Amino acid sequence: MRYFLPFAIVLTMSMIAVLNVKAQNQRADSLDKVMQKYKYDDTTKVRLLNELGYAVYLIDKKRTQELAQQSLELSGKLNYAKGKAEALWLDAITYPQSNPMLAKAKFEEALKIASEINDQEAIIKYTIAVGTIYGVTKKDSVAIEY
Repeated sequence: MRYFLPFAIVLTMSMIAVLNVKAQNQRADSLDKVMQKYKYDDTTKVRLLNELGYAVYLIDKKRTQELAQQSLELSGKLNYAKGKAEALWLDAITYPQSNPMLAKAKFEEALKIASEINDQEAIIKYTIAVGTIYGVTKKDSVAIEY
């Protein structure tokens, strides 16, 4: 009986994780279909690339990196700062474990852009990301500042 509660918690968390991945796959499939039909190189395409990249990042980090790169290039051509910042963040979320300093540099660049355009929601998101990197690298005293 004393093992029932921990077992039930683990089972519940596992089921939630499976359902989350399934929902992400459905979202990614829907976005893929939209991307295949979308023919314009504009800010909407940048947003679609970023959304699709985020939808697949738990299951395919390489594809997320490729989509982030496409978004970065298009954002640069369009001079679309918000899209560029989001693409940098998207690319960075694939690196915290394998290359935390690269992730930190990308998060900080995204944060700089968000600050320049005064995007408060993005500033919060990217600041948390930088703080998380400090936590991952065991620099907790610096992480607390973020």
